Amino acid sequence: MNVERFRATLDLMTDLDKSLKIQTWVDQIRDNLANLAGAPAQPSFQTGLANALGSLTDASEKLQERTTPEQFSLIRELGGSPYFDPHLARHLKTEIAANAMTPSIPRDALQKYSSERTAFMETLRTTLTGLNSLGITGQELEPGSADVSFAIPGDLFGNELGAFAKELTFIDRLIRHLGEALTDSSETTRLEGLSSSTPTVAITTGIKVISSLADLVTKFLTAWEKVEKYREARQNLTELGLSGKALEEITDQITTTIEEVVEESVELTLSGFTEDHGRKNELRNALIQDTRRLFGQIERGLIIQFRAHPKEDEEGDDANALMAIQEAAQKLSFPSAQSEPMLLASGAVVEGDVPVFKYVKKTTSKKTTKNTSHTN
Repeated sequence: MNVERFRATLDLMTDLDKSLKIQTWVDQIRDNLANLAGAPAQPSFQTGLANALGSLTDASEKLQERTTPEQFSLIRELGGSPYFDPHLARHLKTEIAANAMTPSIPRDALQKYSSERTAFMETLRTTLTGLNSLGITGQELEPGSADVSFAIPGDLFGNELGAFAKELTFIDRLIRHLGEALTDSSETTRLEGLSSSTPTVAITTGIKVISSLADLVTKFLTAWEKVEKYREARQNLTELGLSGKALEEITDQITTTIEEVVEESVELTLSGFTEDHGRKNELRNALIQDTRRLFGQIERGLIIQFRAHPKEDEEGDDANALMAIQEAAQKLSFPSAQSEPMLLASGAVVEGDVPVFKYVKKTTSKKTTKNTSHTN
């Protein structure tokens, strides 16, 4: 985790705690349990407990809505997952119901949890104070704007500077092709930030382009859930000793699933293109290669994050696009890097302006490998 993502995750946790009042509801539940332990039949204590549990339930639902899978993975990395658990209210209800006659048991457990959570939040605030003193601040989006960042794992470019430059070239080309397809003009890609550790490139460009990219990534991740099931089925068949046509058919279905997403995404992107028909065909070929390569990078560990800040009460195409970006960002969950990637072979990088994409069709035989290269 780099310092910018570290700072952003701290800001996220403190904002969630403040706006959702998670600590407040936890403490109210704790206090009402303490009261019930001394006077179990007191109706006001029972009502207070029910109300506090209801408030925590609402907060837990909003927490899940406002935290993307990638953000939650960062919270987990910093040890915050127990204190920002979307299922906390449900766990507490189960624990309280299981000890209805002995409220002192959940009371003692919650007292310990509340103390630990209070200490954790105090550590967050102290750390943020220190970061502010050092001038390390977060990047805020202006209302009516959006951005996208690419966290590029070292395995994609072998930790070589020249190969990393080619990754940046690919991102720039992808944005330009999307921009031309969507707006009949090439979009400018502006560098917003560059972080080390896992190299992360944050860029801004046209809102329509970012929205289209978010939709494209969403379609792939949805298809990838199906692909994972196919891969699991293939593994199960392999373990049962089966081989041959059955496994080949599953592998072919995986390829078909991805190809369908590629074709659907590209045709949707080009649906409004009104310029020269010959250029449209050129763009189609370029976008097909870009999209396949992007999907292959995601399979090998690329993570793409989107941010959007819609203006209040604004309407129109840009406002709708910003809302779509924001909604997509809340749902994206990227797969772990595959040990044996199918879509993008190691070394399939951009050579100058010529993208090289290799499909590797894997079978159960280690000796049989089918490579198909697509070049511009």
